[in-house]
Amino acid sequence: MGGKYQRLTSEAGSKTLKTGLFSYIFFTWLNGLLKLGYQRPLAYDDLLELSDENKAQDLVAKLHGLWMEEINSAKKRGRKPRLWKAMFKLFLRDVILFTALKLVDEAMGITLVVSVWFYLKFLEEGSHMDQTYVVGIVASIGIPSLIKVFFYHHSDYLAVLMGVRLKSAVIGLIHKTITESRRSDLSKFTTGHIVNLVSNDAKRMDELGISLGEALSTPIAVVVVVLLPLLVGWPSLSCLLLMLVLIIINLLLTQLYTNIRLEQAKVTDKRLAVMSEIICGIRAVKMYAWEWKYNETVQALRGYFQILFSYYYFICVYNFDRESCLFA
Repeated sequence: MGGKYQRLTSEAGSKTLKTGLFSYIFFTWLNGLLKLGYQRPLAYDDLLELSDENKAQDLVAKLHGLWMEEINSAKKRGRKPRLWKAMFKLFLRDVILFTALKLVDEAMGITLVVSVWFYLKFLEEGSHMDQTYVVGIVASIGIPSLIKVFFYHHSDYLAVLMGVRLKSAVIGLIHKTITESRRSDLSKFTTGHIVNLVSNDAKRMDELGISLGEALSTPIAVVVVVLLPLLVGWPSLSCLLLMLVLIIINLLLTQLYTNIRLEQAKVTDKRLAVMSEIICGIRAVKMYAWEWKYNETVQALRGYFQILFSYYYFICVYNFDRESCLFA
């Protein structure tokens, strides 16, 4: 315990790391860090070194270059520049890989449904089951399940990683744009607007990968909905009815969620504007004894924001409970 601390030898983010197939599939390259974290609290020096593709400096530089290309292209064609095009070009390779992983994951889910249906149908007919057929049934259920687990975890890991990269790149792009802009251009925007861009809009980018996965899963879900009545029969209609009700509820809550987020952004902008006004005119506030008036204004805005925040978490709790019920 009294000896000198030795840094981890396996640097997952380093280009020189030789990660084998087994280590890549089962994420064993992270075992050293997890074991160390179990033994004692982790320090900054314990963290694995980032690769160049995960460093914010490189991500911001690449996104800024693509954004400048998009602006120039938009000027030539007489249209508005689209930031999503620059982001898509930046993560094109990751998006293609994620799409392939997600499609294989969903395809294995359909394979499992069909395999279980064949197994149940065979049991209902009361036919004799020889050893070869048993092995085939077990293989048709076990192998797709194993493949689905691997592809699910890797697609989910890549989705989260893309979200973190995108959030870092967008926040860095906002900072770079602000520092390189002229004062006259910055005067067109309030401090609250810029804070909202970083704290609300850019922060939501880390969920983009998960949302992309849900969008890719939708066509597969439609295929499953079509297969269920054909394979199972009319009893599956109750499940389809439940799915339809959940879809309608989810659409309504999504609209409510969007309205709450927009209202939160407006309230945050107003609250920051009031605080900026108080700080800039603190002498006048003290001279004319306006403290109580401004205190009431700030408290009212803060109370309204807390109400919106409670509604927001109500929707989050609903989504958590709904997903738990479906997976159960």
